[in-house]
Amino acid sequence: MAYNQNQDAFSLYRSNRYTEAYQPLLDMERQGSLEATFCLAYMYQEGLGVAKDIGAALSRYRSLGNNGVPRAWFYAGALLEQMG
Repeated sequence: MAYNQNQDAFSLYRSNRYTEAYQPLLDMERQGSLEATFCLAYMYQEGLGVAKDIGAALSRYRSLGNNGVPRAWFYAGALLEQMG
């Protein structure tokens, strides 16, 4: 995916245009973008542009944590705590 297409996906995300951002972010995630994975995890956590899916959010946060993104563990822990 071209650089400007990646930037467009993140611009859509930052502009709260989650439904439009979803597919480009998913494509980027499949290509190994940790930032796209983080965006998707949060979208699933909050149900932003997608159906709320805590399992999909946690799976992504864990994957990110295992790939050296420490803040993902914070988000995963906070999400688990919210769930009780």
